[in-house]
Amino acid sequence: MNNQTGTPNRIKSTVIRNVLVVAFVAPFFTGCFTSSKIDKWVGKHYEQSSTTLVRNSRSLITVKTTDPVSSTEEFSTTEKHKSTILPLPFYSQWESSSICTLNEFVPLNLFSTSAFTYANKLGLKKMLNGQTLEITVSNLPHWFSVVDKGWAVWPIPYLGAKNVSIDPSKKMMVVKYRVLQGATVVKSGSFTLANTDKVYQEKGFQSPRKMTDKYLCQYDESIKALSVNCIDKLLPKLQEDANMLTMK
Repeated sequence: MNNQTGTPNRIKSTVIRNVLVVAFVAPFFTGCFTSSKIDKWVGKHYEQSSTTLVRNSRSLITVKTTDPVSSTEEFSTTEKHKSTILPLPFYSQWESSSICTLNEFVPLNLFSTSAFTYANKLGLKKMLNGQTLEITVSNLPHWFSVVDKGWAVWPIPYLGAKNVSIDPSKKMMVVKYRVLQGATVVKSGSFTLANTDKVYQEKGFQSPRKMTDKYLCQYDESIKALSVNCIDKLLPKLQEDANMLTMK
């Protein structure tokens, strides 16, 4: 009888122990990416950037967005999305994720500056022939999620693993454009572009701060790539019009 009653008690004790262990261990891993820390690292990365729309009165390109824009001057807003812990008698696992939403003007300014610089090198001014180009973007990538997963086997000490990844938005960006002669629309159209940003995996013993900064460098390059792809799609259309005007 003692053995029969003792077995359930031991199982119950093991489960309680695992719950307590995971309750203490999981926050140690997932707590590295708290919302306040992520926003702090994002702010440090973009401290030289502007959280308001930057306009160049001499630019031949005007870039707008239909996406909701932040009403604050913060570089980002991060919120906890998911947090689960699964404690079992000899195995435990956890998963935590947070979504960081960047101030829309950060990627918008980067996109417009890169687009103008690239288009200017390719002879945009000559193609427009006194006209101006207006670009309106929707779903410009401006958020990413930090996913932290881990597992552990008990009572074997130090047997476990964790995986941290930063996942970008994968929505298709929609581009609408208008060529203007003064206030008159001469030409218009639209197309979509895929976000080329990739999942960033933890490498070695990278600190959470360094990992976030490395991802943001990758993200910046992906925004520049989007601007280049956008101009590459637009300029042939403008070149056709320029050729027609030359023939006339």
